Amino acid sequence: MSNCKLKMLFAPASIDAGANNIFNLQFDISDPSALAQEARRSAISEAQEQAQQIADTLNLELGQPIVVVQSSGTGGRAALPAFSEGAGGGGGAAVEPGRFSVQVSVQITYRIASQ
Repeated sequence: MSNCKLKMLFAPASIDAGANNIFNLQFDISDPSALAQEARRSAISEAQEQAQQIADTLNLELGQPIVVVQSSGTGGRAALPAFSEGAGGGGGAAVEPGRFSVQVSVQITYRIASQ
């Protein structure tokens, strides 16, 4: 799990001008590249371990990878406001904690080495 820093993207001048409502509050990962690299390494390692286990079970020798396919993305549950009782107004909105992730999936096809 990584720590994150929130950055305010709306102008404080809006608040000074009287804005008192924020709608559709959304969070995202601004630069997921380091997290994607870590996830990629982990996915490749898992794929290699699983392929080796299958090869060992079948008494085969695992050869070099011949095809590698990757898919990736970010996702998570956005933080949505939880309003107090009533139809809006009256109470403030609480920003609930959410969770975001960077996901990498790999599919590796290996050659079976000659025995």
